[in-house]
Amino acid sequence: FEKYYPTYLKLVNKYSTELVDEFINCFDYDPSNLTKFEDLYEGQFETGQDFAFYYVNEVCEESMYRSISEKIPSWVASAIDYADIWENKLSKDYVEIDCYGEHTYGHIFKKGVN
Repeated sequence: FEKYYPTYLKLVNKYSTELVDEFINCFDYDPSNLTKFEDLYEGQFETGQDFAFYYVNEVCEESMYRSISEKIPSWVASAIDYADIWENKLSKDYVEIDCYGEHTYGHIFKKGVN
């Protein structure tokens, strides 16, 4: 852990002790994963469903799906089940880390870096 302690301190100062500790716990208690923290971190969202909404409307908008999403009528888009997208699709590639201190819940991380 000594080797990664400076990285740990930098992340704690930028995010929170609780989030960084929960990240280490979530990623096999391997402190070497601290070097991947910011590459894996997607941001903080209220719920996985909120992350799914962001993913569909922002990430997919910037990708090859843009032309498809532009063709979807708004009444169809409003019926999208974002909870289902999180539970059955995105949660396979992402993990939600909840904290119970000042930085609460909904921190989304990729499960791996490509």
